[in-house]
Order: sequence, then structure tokens, then C-alpha cells
Amino acid sequence: MKKLWVLILILIGLVLITSITNISLFITEQNLKEIYAGSLLNVMENKVNPALEQNLNLKVVGESHGSVSGARMIKEGLRYPDIYLSADPTVNEQLLFGDKNDNLIDWYISFLSNELVIAYNSGNKFGDEIKQVESGDIAWYKLLLNDEFRLGRTDPNLDPKGYRTLFMLDLAAKYYNEPNLKRRVLNTNNQQLIFPETELMAMLETGQIDAAVTYRNEAIERNLSYISLPDQVNLSNPKFAELYNQVSYKTDKGEVFKGRPILYTITILNKVENKSEAVKAVEYTLSQEGRKLFKENGFNLVPIQLKGKKKVLPTKLKKYIEGEIDFE
Repeated sequence: MKKLWVLILILIGLVLITSITNISLFITEQNLKEIYAGSLLNVMENKVNPALEQNLNLKVVGESHGSVSGARMIKEGLRYPDIYLSADPTVNEQLLFGDKNDNLIDWYISFLSNELVIAYNSGNKFGDEIKQVESGDIAWYKLLLNDEFRLGRTDPNLDPKGYRTLFMLDLAAKYYNEPNLKRRVLNTNNQQLIFPETELMAMLETGQIDAAVTYRNEAIERNLSYISLPDQVNLSNPKFAELYNQVSYKTDKGEVFKGRPILYTITILNKVENKSEAVKAVEYTLSQEGRKLFKENGFNLVPIQLKGKKKVLPTKLKKYIEGEIDFE
């Protein structure tokens, strides 16, 4: 009996210690929920979120989705993040911003840019042709016209990179005077090479496709070779904004996305659960230290601009704003 009481006391002690530890963790750590674009997966999981946890004592729970898919989850009540990072401001406009979207957000901030490239697997059988492209002997788009060339891409109904791939081909058709280019590249065989954004690069690295339309940062992060495209085609240069704006895509749900220079945005949801922690996280992301992490991963830094109601923008974030986003 004495041994039984000793055992019971030990168990009670362990329960008390565990409870105290859990209470301590609850007090000292705050959960922060994020949804971010698939192209941000590497930098968020390996750099930004660890920095938030270490410097701000936050427990960060992040999910990566195609920006359209992620925004739809929020709009449909399937996810309730504190922070949303998008690869296209138009996604915010179409799905989260304004009265038509129940004012899920009142503002968003653009702070990064990117460009489309053709990343390729150096071990594929088209090595000689790729060398000719790199030397300038043949145009890059002619490589894509080979029926055996496996070009991976993402779903334009779920992901900005997917519809930007279509924009890239539309713009290239104009630039190179090849009217049927998109139809010829996206033939019947290519319809089988559409993958979720979070899987596309893995398909490339394992040799299941020969190349992929992707963002420059994704190729850099994985040490993949890539073919750079003209600014008139790669959606990187604000100088060609009017040219980009000539192309558009309508999703299967009726949302219309127009070609624009690639920009990444960050916002805090109005129905946020951890407002003060979310503000701290966004403040760190926009800081010089935070943006340096993105630059190291191949993103381009751009002036920090605001779209939305400045009067409701958290005070701590106002000092970072350098201008306003023009969406006309």
C-alpha cells in the first residue's frame, strides 16, 4: 500500500510539473497563423518564421497554397489566418478586399517582386538544345515547341504562376510574332503536366519533367539552372506594365486576372485572433532585417506601398509606407 501511495504521489507530481510547464508555454508563446504563396514556402519555413519565433517569441503555424486557392479558403471560411501573403495583389482585390468580399481585409502592402524563368533539370535529354538557347543560337520558345519536351506548370485557376504562364506565352507570341505560340506549347500532352505549386519543383528535381515555368527565387533556392526571359515577357518590369495589362485570364469561377508586374503582398485579416502578434510579425517582415531574408532567397526588393485604408493601418506599420499602389 505504501508503495502504491508513493507511486500516486509521483504521478501527481509529474502531472503538476507538466501543467505548470504548459501554462508557462501558453503565457510566453502566442500562436500566429499564416497562409502564404507556394513560392514563399522555402523562405518562410526556413528563414522568416524561425526568425519570428526566435526574435518575437511567437509560435508560428504556416500553410502554403497557391495564392488564389489560399484566398478562396479564407473567403469560404475554411481557414482563419492572422496574416496572408499573396503572390499577386489582384488576388486580394478579387477575393478579399472591399464590400464584395465582406471586407475581409481593409489594406495590403506590396514589398517584393519577382520574375518568371524557365527552370530546367540539367540531366534531361535536351542538354544540347538548352546550350543553343543559352548561347543565343535558338530562341527559348522554340525549345518548348518540341512535342517531347515536358514543360511543367501550375493550375491557372488556383495559382498566379499558372495564369502568369499563360500571360508569358501570350506576351511571347506578340514579342516574337508567333500568333499560335500558346496553343502549340500547351498541346494535349501538356495538359497532363499541371501540378500543385508546392509539388512542381519536386517534379522537376526528380526528373519527371524537363523544365518548369517558375519564379526566379525558386530556381535560386534549389540551385537549379534556368533560362532568363526578356522583360517584355517575364512580368518583372514596371516599365512594361501597359504591355502586360493587355493579357488576362478568367478562372473557372469567373475571377478575372490581368497581366501586371509581379508583386508580393502582406496583410492582416480583419477577423484576426492575435492582432498585436500579427502586427509585430508584419513589422519584422517589412523591416530591413526581415526583407534581407527575402533578398537572400532571390526575391527583388521594391518600394513598400499601401493599398487601402491608411487610417486603419496599424500605427507601427505606417513608418514603412513609401507610396500607394496604383491599380487603375
